[in-house]
Order: sequence, then C-alpha cells, then structure tokens
Amino acid sequence: MDYLGVAKRAWDITKKYRFLWWLGILAAATEMGGFNVPSFPSNTFELNGNNLSISSGTVSQLGNGLTSGQDSTVIFLVIALVSIAIIAVSLILLFLSLCANAGIIHGADSADAKDHEKLNFGHCFGKGIDYFWRFLGLKILVGLIPLAVFIGLAFAGIFLLFTSGIFSLISLPMLIILAMIILLPLGIYLSLLEIFSRRAIVIKNKGIINSIKESHKLIVKEMGSVLLFWLIRAGVGIAYLVSILVILFALLTPLVLLGFSIYSLAEWSGVGIYAIIASGIVLLGLIFIGGIFTAFTSSYWTLAYKEFVKD
Repeated sequence: MDYLGVAKRAWDITKKYRFLWWLGILAAATEMGGFNVPSFPSNTFELNGNNLSISSGTVSQLGNGLTSGQDSTVIFLVIALVSIAIIAVSLILLFLSLCANAGIIHGADSADAKDHEKLNFGHCFGKGIDYFWRFLGLKILVGLIPLAVFIGLAFAGIFLLFTSGIFSLISLPMLIILAMIILLPLGIYLSLLEIFSRRAIVIKNKGIINSIKESHKLIVKEMGSVLLFWLIRAGVGIAYLVSILVILFALLTPLVLLGFSIYSLAEWSGVGIYAIIASGIVLLGLIFIGGIFTAFTSSYWTLAYKEFVKD
C-alpha cells in the first residue's frame, strides 16, 4: 500500500481544488470534537435606560439588585437570552461544520475519481447537507462511549474514596493510571472509527449502524496499515504545529517592536487599538491556514479509506 503516495495525492487535491480550503475552515469547528463558544466583548447591557454592569468588581451590586423582584427578573431574562444566543450559535456552527466535513469527503472522492462535473463549493456543501443527520447521529453515538467509560471510572474513584480510607491514597493514583491506559487507546480507536464511518456514509451511502460495523471490521482486519496511516497523520500534525509555532515566534519580535513604536506616538490607547488589529489579523491567518490543513487531512483520510475498500 502506497502510504506516502496517498498523502501526496491528498495534497495535490487540496492544492488544486481551493474551494476545499473554505470548507475546511467551516469543518474545523468540530474537527476536534468540540463546540466553538462565542465570547461577548462588552460587559454592560443597556436595558430600559439603566446600565447593568456584569464584572468581577460589581458582583456585590448584583447581589443587592436581587432584593428587587424587577431587577432579578431583568437579570434572569438577560442570562436566558445570552444562553439562548450561545446555544443557537453553537448549533449553527455544528450544522455548518458537519455539512462541510461531508462536503470535503465528497469533493476529495470526486476529485480522485476524476469526476469534476459541478465540483465547487456550493455543490459539495449541498451534498454535505444530505449527510448532516447521519453525521450528527454518528457523533452522538461515538461520543457516548468515552462518556460512559469516564462516568464509570469516576464512580469507581468516588467508591474507593469513601470505602478504602487511607488505602484510597494508593488506589486512586492506580485508578488514574488505569484510566489513562484505557482512555488513550480507546480515544484513538473511536477517532478512527468516526473517520472511516463518515467516509462509509458519504462514499457508500451507508446508514449509521452499518457504517460503524464496516469501519470496526476494517480497523480490526487492517490494524497494522490503519495504525501506519494514523502515525503518518500524527507526524504531519506535529510538523504542522511546530511550523505554526515557528511562524508565530518569528512574527512576535517585529510585532512587539512595532507596538513600542506606536506607544511612543499614541501611548496606551494606540497600543490597545494596534493590539486588537494585529491579533485579529493573526487570528484570521491561523483560521485560514487551519482550513487548508483540515481540507488536506480530510482528503488524506478519504483516500486512505478508498485504498482499503477498493478491492
């Protein structure tokens, strides 16, 4: 099996079909299995002409405000609205990310098969929408397994703490080591299971359960080759992170020097504006590069999956 050839083909596809970069930016929201929660820059809400300031220095004011039924109602309404907004944004990000993930898989598969008809951002994202519910169900099912293991280990730790007395000082560290021994390989297995199941859903149009069954059989049967693909991907990921750190370190010195120059001209107000602008530009650059890398890694796993099932 041509392991490095798969990586080269994946990079060629990523380099040629640049719309995959934008799908990669959207896909990165859940690529690591989590949600992006937005932050709110302002700590003051304007309600009915009264300023309600929420910060560490005004907790006592909030406590005093709870004596008034009207003030407490306003506070709870604000908390409820902010919570709803966070949930809504998280759900939108989840939808966009899962659809983009499926879109990259479809795009890489079509590009590898030389099926270039209508191969663009809109077409691939539209195809991704068709697989949203199956991707969501897969993520929930796969996520329940480590959650169940974690809860089981947590209960075991609590049981030891209350029943073993002084022996729990010995037992708990052993339980932590056991948890690491269990969770690390389990995490790798579940990551590979979800990776291959997603491709079985998109490329073979399988259901959630059938895709999981096929992926489990593939991992068990081709364990050596699968682990080698995983190690190559891990090596590329480490090289990517080191490159990002080197680039950030190289940018740090000129950015700091420019900050001192701005301070000499406009003092702290100028430095504050400069810091916001510079941080925003760096963040956008990291998001863009991350999108390219996500598109590459997704294409890499798509081609790896096709190597296993082409026979």
